[in-house]
Amino acid sequence: MKSIWSSFRPLLIVTGFFIISLSSCNKEEENIPNPNIIRDFDGNEYTIVQIGNQIWMTENLRTTHYNDGTPIALIEENQLWLAAETGAYSWYDNNLENKNDFGALYNAVAAKSEKICPTGWRVPENLDWFRLTTYAAELEGSTSGNLREQGDQFWNTAQGSFSASDRTGFSARGSGIRDIDGSFSDLKLIGAWWVAEENYHAPNWGKVIYIFNLDLLSVLSEEPLGMAIRCIKSE
Repeated sequence: MKSIWSSFRPLLIVTGFFIISLSSCNKEEENIPNPNIIRDFDGNEYTIVQIGNQIWMTENLRTTHYNDGTPIALIEENQLWLAAETGAYSWYDNNLENKNDFGALYNAVAAKSEKICPTGWRVPENLDWFRLTTYAAELEGSTSGNLREQGDQFWNTAQGSFSASDRTGFSARGSGIRDIDGSFSDLKLIGAWWVAEENYHAPNWGKVIYIFNLDLLSVLSEEPLGMAIRCIKSE
């Protein structure tokens, strides 16, 4: 007499093969890179957005290594920061809890190293910022408002400040700055980002969004500054 097990065994084998194949497909799908996610050397992930003809990260850089694996120095003490001759970074107020929300503040040496951003990405030049702000200015609303993340979580939306719409998707946050004396200031009031090349007026400069101003501003300094980095995709 043929057993019930004998009758169902071929079906179970086929079904089992199907399950194994499906599981294998799922694993392969998990390994497919997400084109909208960029990773730095540390494994930090960043979302990206196309703004006009440019592709930007929507978050500030927070890597602690160059893209070749070389460590970047973490410097907390003010005097050591001012005297640093190599690339360095810090978290705002020397507080690691600010890492994910605001990214790192880097010195000029790190920003101009040409290997701070993930491979295929770079620190934007002045022309890149000009194209970004030109695009933002053509949209309804203010230039800075179209670049700034909405809400009061990352900006101090005090009386007199201008509203944000983030129509570009750039999602700027008020990451503050490490000032020329090494101190930290203006968290949630300004976002400041490095420009890759030097300005003929000063060796160090960046672009700034100030919550009480409608435009993107420039900051120039011969003294050491700590500012955020927002990477742009290389052409």
